[in-house]
Amino acid sequence: MTHSIAATFERHTLVPGTAHGGLWLGPNFLIQPGVVPRCHRAFFIESDRTGGDSTQKTFAFAPTQHMPDELGMHHWRQTWLRRRVPTGLQRRRDATGHEFVPSLPWGWHHASNTGLAVGGVVRHRRGKLADHVRHLAIAYATYQPRRSSFTHWESFQIEIDGVPRPSISACQGLELPDGDLLLPFSVIKNFDGWNSARWVGTIRCSYNGKKLVPGEVGNLQTYPAPRGFVEPSIAAFGGTFFMTLRAEDGHGHVATSKDGLHWTEAKPWRWDNGTPIPMDQTMTKFLVHSDGLFLVYTRICPEGENVFRYRAPLHVARIDPTRPALIRSSERPVFTSRGYPMGNFQVYTVSPKESWITVPEWDRTGRDASCDVLLSRVLWDAPNRI
Repeated sequence: MTHSIAATFERHTLVPGTAHGGLWLGPNFLIQPGVVPRCHRAFFIESDRTGGDSTQKTFAFAPTQHMPDELGMHHWRQTWLRRRVPTGLQRRRDATGHEFVPSLPWGWHHASNTGLAVGGVVRHRRGKLADHVRHLAIAYATYQPRRSSFTHWESFQIEIDGVPRPSISACQGLELPDGDLLLPFSVIKNFDGWNSARWVGTIRCSYNGKKLVPGEVGNLQTYPAPRGFVEPSIAAFGGTFFMTLRAEDGHGHVATSKDGLHWTEAKPWRWDNGTPIPMDQTMTKFLVHSDGLFLVYTRICPEGENVFRYRAPLHVARIDPTRPALIRSSERPVFTSRGYPMGNFQVYTVSPKESWITVPEWDRTGRDASCDVLLSRVLWDAPNRI
């Protein structure tokens, strides 16, 4: 239990900051997993240098040929071509002039053999966010590999007491053995602008490769801190479900469940010696191997003192699932700090041999800084059988 399974972390620069004028965020890959995985698309969001949404637009890339076993990422900028963002994934305008902008992180649904993106949608007007918290919704879209086509995104809100409420599901969910999806979400029960308390839970959805149908909602919980709990991610390991949460109390939190719907009260993440781990309000996500469960996170540490919310360096550590707690001796850097925040990241299972962690550096000051988009290939020393 005291050593990481991961044999090697190979670090690459996907997009150098000198290659573009704006700030590239949200690196997101649509990958069909397998012994030799195929990568269909890469998506990036370009924003202004402060990370505002006023200039947000999406870029899509596709490989020039089928990807080899290593997916060609060493020289991806030479072998990938920019593509038009599929029509179904673009923003939409309503009759009042408001634009609804989707954010769609991709995964793969094994039972239907389709790509499935589940994320969120926010509202804009004249290039700026417009009362978007009130209009938060869960968005999803599908990729059909036989036709190499994308569906138009659809959206819904979680119903609380029979009333749809502002809600979002933009972090890690999971596919259950019967093909149903278990999605973590945050929802606003009582609207109070940006400071509205978010509640978190999970919803079980059916999915047939085309339509996502909301089903049973589990218990909800919040926290007596600004905005409550946000950005939940879930994973399953050893017969237990785990949920990791962001809060604004100086800690990340964790809850467990036996059925994926009914959760224990969330508690702060701790080291295996019982000491609480200080974390400055940023996301945490799971890295899952069939033989071990890991957490990817940032924390308050001396190396991050000059970084916004201590969002660098990015760490990974193995979880002792019986507590649950992080095994401190197993902690390793995913990326060291160059002084830029790295708080928004994605984790992928690519093949039995490797997983990926992608993250953008994000200066957030408006300077013309050379912020890179980074990839860490996690090369397992034992096959991942999930």
